[in-house]
Amino acid sequence: MTATHTANGAPDATLLDGSVVCLRRVTPSDENRLREFFAALDSRSQAFRFFCGGVDLSQAAHEMARAGDGKRYGLLASRQPGGPVLGHGLYIALGDGRAEVAFAVAHDLQGRGLGTILLEDLAAVAADAGIDTFIAEVLAQNHRMLEVFCESGFAVETEKKEGTVRVRMPTTRSPSRRQTSIRR
Repeated sequence: MTATHTANGAPDATLLDGSVVCLRRVTPSDENRLREFFAALDSRSQAFRFFCGGVDLSQAAHEMARAGDGKRYGLLASRQPGGPVLGHGLYIALGDGRAEVAFAVAHDLQGRGLGTILLEDLAAVAADAGIDTFIAEVLAQNHRMLEVFCESGFAVETEKKEGTVRVRMPTTRSPSRRQTSIRR
């Protein structure tokens, strides 16, 4: 995958299939677009992202659109600036150099590298903000998300718990691990 920049400075990412998405930081004005994105996810993807099927998507979108408060940072992906959201990633600082990370990708883009791109970009921003460790709780049956983490090129540690897998990883890669990353 390769990165370029659009005329307005927003980064573009080329996915594994050659298609391009625009990436940018989430702003409060994205609340409705995020709600629409979460509502468009199939029930399985919603359960994987929110750990339940009955989440208040309006409230979730409201909270995630306020990701620029210094404790949270969010990214979204779309085909063009202002277009429908195709992917969303977020980290929330927990203190002590740690942050929880989570993301969701539209069903038709899963397996094309967008999750990895969101993870890499969030990790870079987090590292610059002094966060050295990401933690994620993943439902054990969410094999695709676990693959994103394990194949990301980061040194991933996992711990299985009842029904979930706790993922722990640094926000930077060692030089030998950088070569295993999917490039954009």
